[in-house]
Amino acid sequence: MKILVVDDDPNLRKLVMRFLQAKGFEAFEAANGAEGVEQAEKIRPRLVIMDLNMPVMNGFEATRRIKQADATKDTPVIVLTVEDALANYDEIYAVGADAFVAKPVDFERLLGRVLEYT
Repeated sequence: MKILVVDDDPNLRKLVMRFLQAKGFEAFEAANGAEGVEQAEKIRPRLVIMDLNMPVMNGFEATRRIKQADATKDTPVIVLTVEDALANYDEIYAVGADAFVAKPVDFERLLGRVLEYT
């Protein structure tokens, strides 16, 4: 099962990918929202894990575009973001995100959300 991890922090991205791979998922990566949108259209993942604060294109816009594209509109998006961003709770869901998990990452909570949407 393919999962796309979109985060500008390469260390966190690799940690999340390794965790997912250890659980049997096929993990792909993107370093910013623009790459995330391109990858989502290309690989058609079962799920996207999306950071919000990234260069080039932020996670809000990337999620919006993923949810508007015919090929990926039904792809669940889990936002992975710092607690401070939860002030944008309404906006997170307004752009089409399905769930969120706060950073620092509680991997068991993340796994629970992943299993809920895959």
